[in-house]
Amino acid sequence: MFTTFFGLLRPSISMQLIDSNTGQPLDSKASIAPSITHTDIKKDGNGKMVMVRHKSQAGSIVSGGGDRDAAPKGNKNNNGKQNAKNNDTKAAETDGDGGKPWTAKDDARLKALKAENKTWAQIAEILGRSGKEEVSARFKELNKDEPAGDGGDKKGNAAPAAAEASGGGDFTADVDAKIKEMIDSSTPNKAIAEALGRNLDKALKAHIAQLRNEVKDASGGNTAPAAAEKKQDNTNKGSNGNDFTAADDAKIKELLDAGNNNFKEIAKALGKTMGKDFADHVKELKNQGGGGQDAAAAEKDNEGGKKANKKDKGGGRGGGDAEKKPDQPEKETGKSKEHKHPSKAGSAVSRRSTRSHRSEAKFTMREWMTLQEDEIFSFGELQLLTELINKEPGRSWLSVASAFHDKTGRRVHPEDIREKFDEMARMG
Repeated sequence: MFTTFFGLLRPSISMQLIDSNTGQPLDSKASIAPSITHTDIKKDGNGKMVMVRHKSQAGSIVSGGGDRDAAPKGNKNNNGKQNAKNNDTKAAETDGDGGKPWTAKDDARLKALKAENKTWAQIAEILGRSGKEEVSARFKELNKDEPAGDGGDKKGNAAPAAAEASGGGDFTADVDAKIKEMIDSSTPNKAIAEALGRNLDKALKAHIAQLRNEVKDASGGNTAPAAAEKKQDNTNKGSNGNDFTAADDAKIKELLDAGNNNFKEIAKALGKTMGKDFADHVKELKNQGGGGQDAAAAEKDNEGGKKANKKDKGGGRGGGDAEKKPDQPEKETGKSKEHKHPSKAGSAVSRRSTRSHRSEAKFTMREWMTLQEDEIFSFGELQLLTELINKEPGRSWLSVASAFHDKTGRRVHPEDIREKFDEMARMG
């Protein structure tokens, strides 16, 4: 709607009243009770502080009407959220899940399932309840009415409290006995929890620690006997999973006595795994008398025959020559003599000849007479050898033989030359 003001058109402004509680516009014809406007400071949806004005209804605390039936602060009305929550909680405590009450039969079944070491989750599923919180709360309520143990209510309910914390039920005498048995065998806490089908939580750890102390006190504060017993049980068990019975030891000794000193064959005969533990066990039986006089031989065989291989390869000094002596010809024997007598051509053999003929190439008449030819050397060859030796007195017999071959084309062993000239020196 537009109105004319000094010849100009301008829109007319209309105002409506809005209900602060509902946010809906109020009917202009509706009667409005007397009210007093007041303001509150609060945060809006964006977290900013804003001032909000409210219209107090008649009969409210602000209007001074003093309505005694008005809802208390914090409730929108007598059936507000707080009362609804309290009513729902009370109904849940009374009737259980979905209004299902706890009967005497349910209570008896709950106790029976608990005695069977069922978990709260399992019990809740069997009884058709909402969850473990409901059944655990009911179990606590039932235990309040029962007499406490010898140590009082606090002591008597200690185990159920620990069981509830662990989520796996209380610890019965059978469970404790099983835990102590695993403690004696040095079983770690994680393996104990897995064997019990429980979670290794704080409560279970505390209970295992308590039982460990009991086991320690029962053994006089020393857990060595249990460890020694376990070690004794595993004495004949190797790292490769080999465990040796009395029958196995008898079989091993029988094989050793029969001359079978191969550890691999013995392991195969027993169906065992050949490893360090098996070899150590067989050696131990040998030291006890198994295998008789063949024990040392077996030890040598299992070392791989290293010493024998070294001997075959000529590892020792003169070892190769010792094997060759019976089958080698005379010249080979001469070679070994060459190594044993590393003398030079101008040494003992030519002491007389070189001493008397350093300045001349020929012997005296007496020396020529001693240079008699034989089946190896002729007279001319002996004369040539003499000239070669006198030419270089310090040369070796091998060098003389090489020079002789260069002159004559005939190969002569250096030891044959040495022996011939040694004979000449002795005769001179």
